[in-house]
Amino acid sequence: MRRRKYLIGILLTLLLVFAAAGALAADTFRFEQKSIQVFEGETFQPALVREGAPAEEGEISWSVGKDTVLSVTGDGTVTALKKGESILKATLTVGRKSWKATVNVKVLRAVTKVTLSTAKLQTYKPTDSQISGLLNEEPEGDVLLIPAGKSVKLAATCTPSDASSTKVTFTSSDEGVLKISGSTAAAKQAGECML
Repeated sequence: MRRRKYLIGILLTLLLVFAAAGALAADTFRFEQKSIQVFEGETFQPALVREGAPAEEGEISWSVGKDTVLSVTGDGTVTALKKGESILKATLTVGRKSWKATVNVKVLRAVTKVTLSTAKLQTYKPTDSQISGLLNEEPEGDVLLIPAGKSVKLAATCTPSDASSTKVTFTSSDEGVLKISGSTAAAKQAGECML
C-alpha cells in the first residue's frame, strides 16, 4: 500500500512537471530575422517563427509602416520600392486570438556605376593610336598608363551619388605589376593588369 502511494505520488509529480512545462511553453509568433536589409526593386518573403498556439493554421494579414518604401501583398510578398526604412507587420489570427510580429526593413540604394576620375591621370581609349601595339589584349575599358617606378593617386565617383554605400576600394589583378595601397597605385614593373 505504501509503495502504491509512493508510485502514485511520483506519477502525479511527473504529470505536474510536464503540465507546467507545457504551460510554460510560450506562444511564439515573430519574424525569423531581427532586421532585414534589401535593395530597391528586390522582392522577398520573410520567414516567420510560429510555435505553440500560433503554429496552428490561421489567417495572416500584412501591412507596412511606409507604403512609399515597401509594398506587401496578401501572401506576404514584400517589394522594396525606394531607399528608406519601414516597419513590416504580420498579424496572425486563429479563432478569436491574434498575435502580432514586426520587423524593421531597411531598403538600400545600390551603386549602378563607378567612374574612375581621370582628370590627373594619363588615360587612353583602347583604339587610341598612341597606344596601339602596346597592349597584349583588348582591354575592357580605358587604358591607364603609369611609368614603372611611379605612383598615382586614384579617385572614383559612384552613381547614383545617394547610394547607400559609395565607398570605393581599388584592387589590382596583378600586384607584381600594379601595387594598390588605399588610393595609391604604384607601377612596380612593365606589364598589364586590371584595375
